[in-house]
Order: sequence, then C-alpha cells, then structure tokens
Amino acid sequence: MRHPFSTSLVTLTVVVSSFTARAQSAPPSEGLGKPCREDARKFCTNVPPGRGRVAVCLMDHSADLSEACRTQLNGAPPSAK
Repeated sequence: MRHPFSTSLVTLTVVVSSFTARAQSAPPSEGLGKPCREDARKFCTNVPPGRGRVAVCLMDHSADLSEACRTQLNGAPPSAK
C-alpha cells in the first residue's frame, strides 16, 4: 500500500516536470492551465515563473485552491458538471 504523501509527492514531481519547460517563457499560471490560473494569481503572485515554482506554491496552498485546480494538480481530469 502506498502512503498518501508519497503519491502526492510523485504527482507533484510529474506536475512540476511537465510545467517547467512552458513556465520558462509563459506567465506564471499559463503552464498550469485554465483551472489554476485564478488560484495562481491569488496565491502565487510574487512567485517567479520557472522550475515549477508556481506549481509548488499552489501545492503549498492546496487547502485553499478551487476544486478544479486541486483536481488538475492531483492529475485527474476535472469532473464534468
């Protein structure tokens, strides 16, 4: 059985890796997709883009994020409503 923390750490690693390249030239929330754009503006305004720093910032604020952004960061597609 995997520990929930290790699963979250693996997910964070994948998220950070996939966004690092795009974050170098994109606005801080651009590589995170539409679900996290507002949350990135709200919680991570002063975080410089690149190297997955915005994704890490969002994970630090996971309890405060919108449901859609939390879903995106956890690697699952957002549920259709």
